[in-house]
Amino acid sequence: MHRKLDPEQRRLVDFAAMWLHYGGGSREDIFVSFGLTEEQYFQRLLHLLTHRPLAVGLDAGVRNRMLAVGKARLSPQRRSSTER
Repeated sequence: MHRKLDPEQRRLVDFAAMWLHYGGGSREDIFVSFGLTEEQYFQRLLHLLTHRPLAVGLDAGVRNRMLAVGKARLSPQRRSSTER
């Protein structure tokens, strides 16, 4: 049996689902919602998606799209282009 997500973990996943079709929330929305940097948020999200997939309870296709968005947002190439 798998343990359920705590309320904060559930908020991370729900936020990702809400913004999935837009490539994830903006760094400002992430900070206002969670007090986290974009990098911290996506690291936590990817950890949940990869280490707690049953607890997250998403369809595999949605989970895979979230993983792709998270990895893209954490890519060194993207980060360097947004810091200019």
